[in-house]
Amino acid sequence: MRHKAYEHACYIWCGEATGHGKGVRMLTEYIQAAMRGRTFEVRPDGAFCVEIPSFWGAYAHAKRLETCGTPLHEAAEGWIVLGLHFGDLLPVVRQVLGLAIPGL
Repeated sequence: MRHKAYEHACYIWCGEATGHGKGVRMLTEYIQAAMRGRTFEVRPDGAFCVEIPSFWGAYAHAKRLETCGTPLHEAAEGWIVLGLHFGDLLPVVRQVLGLAIPGL
C-alpha cells in the first residue's frame, strides 16, 4: 500500500493537477516544508554543507550558508523526480500547504 504523500506527488508529476498552477504550488510547498528540517555543518575548508535528512543524498555545499538554498531546492526536486521514476515512496513532510499531519 502506498502512502498518501506518494499519491499526491504522483498526481502532481503526472500532470493531472491542472488549473492555476495548483500542482506546481503544492510541489513547491512540499519541498519548502522539507527544507525547514534541513541541517548544516561547516566543512574543514570552511564551506557549508546543507542537507535534508529525510531526502537521503539531497544536499548542497557552498562557501556561504545563504547561497545553499537554491542548489538544495534543485537537489530536492531532482531527488523527488528520480524517486518517482523508480517507484520509491516519498517521505512524509509534517506540514504541507498549512495542513499539519498529526502524529509525525
